[in-house]
Amino acid sequence: MLKQGSDTDHKLFQQLGDLPLETHLSFATRVRDIIASLPEPRKSLTHVLNTQSTGETIRFAAFYGLLVDHWRDHDFAQYRVLVDKYEHLFKAHPLFPTFRSQYYSSLGNEVPQLTLALDYASKAIEDAPGLPNVLHLFAELVARLGEISDSIPRSRLIEAERTINQAIAIDEAKYAKYFATKARILSLMGRFAEARTMIDRAVELEPSDNPQYAIRLGDYQEIRTRVGFMEQTTRIRQQQEEALQRLEEVRLRVVELLGLLAAVIAFLVTGTQISQGLKFEDGARMMVVVGGMILLVFSAYSMVFYSGRVRLVQTLVLGLGLLLAGSALFGTDILHMLHWRSGGK
Repeated sequence: MLKQGSDTDHKLFQQLGDLPLETHLSFATRVRDIIASLPEPRKSLTHVLNTQSTGETIRFAAFYGLLVDHWRDHDFAQYRVLVDKYEHLFKAHPLFPTFRSQYYSSLGNEVPQLTLALDYASKAIEDAPGLPNVLHLFAELVARLGEISDSIPRSRLIEAERTINQAIAIDEAKYAKYFATKARILSLMGRFAEARTMIDRAVELEPSDNPQYAIRLGDYQEIRTRVGFMEQTTRIRQQQEEALQRLEEVRLRVVELLGLLAAVIAFLVTGTQISQGLKFEDGARMMVVVGGMILLVFSAYSMVFYSGRVRLVQTLVLGLGLLLAGSALFGTDILHMLHWRSGGK
């Protein structure tokens, strides 16, 4: 264990004491630099944290450094232990809602935990609105929720896109992971081409000297694959919806056709009954009219049913119906008129 009077101990206390406010843009970066310079960061930071004679600001910086180190190593269980253990000391700090958000997000990809984590992320933005990592946390949680649940509202996705854009702008478009998270948000909004562009940007920006370079590239490739899968799924769903819509239209057309058939049968029966009480000539004319009207009705219905695909045979049948109905209705009258004008009786 370090002794408080040692040179290493004194230097660490001084470094932590010289840090800017926790809401300053450089706070997180400088804490990470301190962690990287320590041979045993957890032991050193734990010593500072447990030195009660030290000011709260320095102890909080050590606490933050410990959390960063555990999170980076995916030691989520110990991360949660630290948050619970020191909440009574640091819960008033603007960054503490961020710790709680990550606390619940580390419990797994279940909707209740992620929803609670998102609530804390929203509170974190209220307390520290200008920090890109805080803004990114909110957007990342929205992406995780959207990928496991279809119930996330579009307004939430729009809000997440806005926050990740703010994070990218504040960070001056330097951090690759922000672009990967934006790709996830865009894919959930159905903007797949833009999402692929963001993934390409993330791969381009990721520094090759990063110890986690290979892991990050694997993550980006996974996101790219998920974007492609979601695009295919969305296309298939749209095709299914279009097919169901067409099926419903056909069903309605069939119902209409059945009603039309019933009306035509009634018309045919009525016309036949009426023609039985007429002279042969008049009865024949009546049956020709009925036949012509049936052809007219069915050809017109066919044209409506196949709108945009009218064929020649439909036009011919329509013309035949008009010819039959017209000749039966007006043909004899025209012949009588011509006979009268020629002086016949």
